[in-house]
Amino acid sequence: MGLLDRFTKRAKQVLSLAQEEARHFNHPYVGTEHILLGLIRDQEGVAGKVLDELGVKHAQARSAVEFIVGYGEGTGSGEDLELTASAKKVIEYALEEGRKLNHHYVGTEHLLLGLVRRGEGVAAGVFEILNVSMEQVRTAVLRELRQGPSGGVQAGQAGAVITPEQRAEIDRAREEIVRIRQELRAVQLELRRDIEGLESWLRAVNIALVPALLTLFAVFLGVVRARRRAAVRA
Repeated sequence: MGLLDRFTKRAKQVLSLAQEEARHFNHPYVGTEHILLGLIRDQEGVAGKVLDELGVKHAQARSAVEFIVGYGEGTGSGEDLELTASAKKVIEYALEEGRKLNHHYVGTEHLLLGLVRRGEGVAAGVFEILNVSMEQVRTAVLRELRQGPSGGVQAGQAGAVITPEQRAEIDRAREEIVRIRQELRAVQLELRRDIEGLESWLRAVNIALVPALLTLFAVFLGVVRARRRAAVRA
């Protein structure tokens, strides 16, 4: 069984983004800092959401990486770059974190837990510059897992596991429900305004019709009286 076989598609995508980040800096390797940048870029994953809530933004993190290690001199090749020893350790820790949480997969949340568990390397320096502690990150990840719709934990008596991808679908469905509710509220308010406008118009029409109706009634009475007088004379 390969090292990444238990990784979700999103977690594998983060590692691909880490490769892109390494090439951006002309680094001939993928280190903890590149994994961190990849996690930040994946805004749909648990790790990306947690980091965003903690104020860890991509542009600021890139600037911190540039401050710590700078840019490399080479242009890099098209082949996959090798992981540093620290980055490999992060992968190992991510697998262990998944097992400790009784998860049958490794998602972005486990990668982030592995990253802060490593507690050293350039990524640790980035967190320090951004004034975010490792403990803050770990606590936020575990809180997100507990509070999430599935929490990445076993759901139901059958022990079925909801993956991060499924959790993302649930989040998108929730957002769609919120959007539909907002649209319905807007329609209700529009209908209420239309009804109020119609009621105001009817009141205005009724008020305007009263003099006209009185006039018609007076004319009618005049005609009736004239006919009666004519009948009496006859």
